[in-house]
Amino acid sequence: FTPLWSRVIDSLGTVNHLVEIGAYEGQSSRWWFRNGLSITGTLYCIDTWSDGPIDLLGREQTEQMYKAKTTGEARYETFKSVMQSELHNSPNKRLRVLKGPSYLGLSKLAETLTGQVGLIYIDGCHAAPEVLADAVQSFGLCRPGGIMIFDDYQWPSNQDRPLEHPKPAIDSFIQVFQERLHVIH
Repeated sequence: FTPLWSRVIDSLGTVNHLVEIGAYEGQSSRWWFRNGLSITGTLYCIDTWSDGPIDLLGREQTEQMYKAKTTGEARYETFKSVMQSELHNSPNKRLRVLKGPSYLGLSKLAETLTGQVGLIYIDGCHAAPEVLADAVQSFGLCRPGGIMIFDDYQWPSNQDRPLEHPKPAIDSFIQVFQERLHVIH
C-alpha cells in the first residue's frame, strides 16, 4: 500500500473508528487494521462479497468492467481468514463486518457513529452513482478533521460508459461539498 496512506495516518493522530467500503479479500483491511487504528480501535468493513457489483437498489449487476477471478463467497472466506489472524495478534482491536450493500451498512453505522469516524476508505462498487452515494452517506460519519480516501480515481475510463468509473462521482462530490472539505491529494 502506498506511502501516502502512511502520511495520512500520521497526520490523523488517533483513529478509533475506521470505515472501509469494499473489503474484497482483506488485503487493505489488514493494512488499515495494523496501521490505521488506535490500539483499541474498530475497523468497520462493508462489502457484499457478491459475484458482481450491486447497484443502489441492491440488485447485482451482470455487466461489469471486469470479471472477478474468484467467487464472492471465496473472497469472503479469504477475508475472514486474513482478518482472523489480525484479530488474534491484536486482541484489543475490534472488527465489525457489515455484509451487504454499502448503503445499508452506512445507514446502520449512522445510527451510532455520526461525526465520529476518523478515516473512511471508499473502494466498493466503482460505478459513479454508487460511488457518489457512498461518498455522501459517508461524509456525515466523518469527525471534524477526518479523512475520506477514494480509491481508483485514475482508473482507465471507457469513453462509451464514463459512469462505470469512480472519477465523475468523486469530482461531483468535491464540487458540491467544496466549502466543507479540503482536498489533500
